[in-house]
Amino acid sequence: LLAALLVLALCGIAYKKFFGGINTPSGETLSSLFLGHECSIIVNQGPGEAASQHAMAELNTLEKNINWNDPASDIAAVNRMAGVSPVAVSADTFELVAKAKEFAAATSGIFDPTAGALFALWGFSGTGPTPQNVPPSTDIEKAIKTVGYQGIILDPDRKLVGLKKPGAKLDLSQIVMGYAVTKARSDLLKQGVESAKVTIANVISVVGREREGVDWNIAIPDPRRERREGEILGYITLPPGGAMATATDHDRTFTVADKSYHDILNPKTGYPALDCISVTVIGGDAASIDALSSAIFIMGPQKGIETINSLKEVQGLIVKKDGSILKSANLVIKEAAANP
Repeated sequence: LLAALLVLALCGIAYKKFFGGINTPSGETLSSLFLGHECSIIVNQGPGEAASQHAMAELNTLEKNINWNDPASDIAAVNRMAGVSPVAVSADTFELVAKAKEFAAATSGIFDPTAGALFALWGFSGTGPTPQNVPPSTDIEKAIKTVGYQGIILDPDRKLVGLKKPGAKLDLSQIVMGYAVTKARSDLLKQGVESAKVTIANVISVVGREREGVDWNIAIPDPRRERREGEILGYITLPPGGAMATATDHDRTFTVADKSYHDILNPKTGYPALDCISVTVIGGDAASIDALSSAIFIMGPQKGIETINSLKEVQGLIVKKDGSILKSANLVIKEAAANP
């Protein structure tokens, strides 16, 4: 497991909503939405607006292909044909699903992209209002039976994707932001951009340095401060090509009988994982880091920090449900006052 995670996380030196408090350099900024989440591209050195617009166009195309809530998308077609036959998809869709299956195997299903029926049951599958009710346990048990990454069918020669189990559904919300950030970053590099930052939801990846001789300073937000300006845990430094992803329980949450529920579901139990408040991971490939942050959130604080510490080139920070903090041995955090 750990060896597989290390390989995935380090494919390239590589955060989910855009938090206030992040150091914003001077440069051309283009903002938009991706799957309902805030998306921004800041270019400090290179073609600027033209490059950002080109990367945004690439993201728009990607969204049309992989938005599982859009009936015309590749993923919606795969879900409709679950248990019937695979369907032809775009190259990006195929690559994303293949990467999701690979990471699911590496985590033994702690991360599982076939948990779409569970997310839909809880009401977390779309961008509509946050649900207010806990589903009946019998319905949760039924939905769990449709989960299983092993049932993903991949035909690389014909770019076909399918699901073996009837009723199974792909939901790529725990990896797609990282994948999209990587696509945008790659597009900027192809256009000659030398310094940029791409943010989609809680995932950030950078191109080059923030300015000559200075790496990017990125804020780790305090998950219990509701994203108010300046309410952060500190800053970390991202080298060229670096990325950071955060899984947090406060993006979509509701309370029933004094108990809080959120959208980071354990695919094996069908219920939200409740031992962490947030998990931040810094490493390589942004898609893998995105998925890893959710997987570690589900693992829980102790197993999660042990996993991070076992991955030499990966750093991380876990905020436990009591507000205490665990950080990996190799993570260096600068105090807010020390940020230039």
